Amino acid sequence: METEFAVGKCVRVPQEVERRRKRIPVVRQAAITKAQKASKEDIAELHCSIAESLWAQKKRDEALDEWRTALKIFPKCKETKQSLKECTNVYGEPKAPNDTFDDLYHFQGVHIQRYLSLIGREEFVTQDEMHDVQHIVQDGWNNNIPPHMPEFDRWTAKEKSAFFKSITLNFTETILRWKKL
Repeated sequence: METEFAVGKCVRVPQEVERRRKRIPVVRQAAITKAQKASKEDIAELHCSIAESLWAQKKRDEALDEWRTALKIFPKCKETKQSLKECTNVYGEPKAPNDTFDDLYHFQGVHIQRYLSLIGREEFVTQDEMHDVQHIVQDGWNNNIPPHMPEFDRWTAKEKSAFFKSITLNFTETILRWKKL
């Protein structure tokens, strides 16, 4: 009986986590709606709290959006400015564990956006499509970037970004495979 309870609990826990995860946007919007009557500083603080929670959940882009919203509402907030500074890289994107990953993630973002633009969508339809594109992008990084790594220390973020954009990756087969979806 104890084993059956433990197995049942293990099966139910992921379902409960998923149910609660789906409620986050609803709860967030309800909190923001109720806070509309509060002061600008309080509303900005609410957005900061939401941002910190999202950052902890690894929802980094959403967290940056919340901090930016907080700054628009209450531009004098030093804590918000500090959080944005600490959590944003030189590309204006969520900071990675180190600068090399910042470059890699920016490279990936450039080429994933290029692929999505070529295929005429804003997001991937399946995980298999995403994996196909990630594989091409990772190969693009491995084949094009290592010879230039010593130069990266001397390049600005704008120069690196322009270099990343100048690299053409061949998405033709992947586009043909996934365009029909």
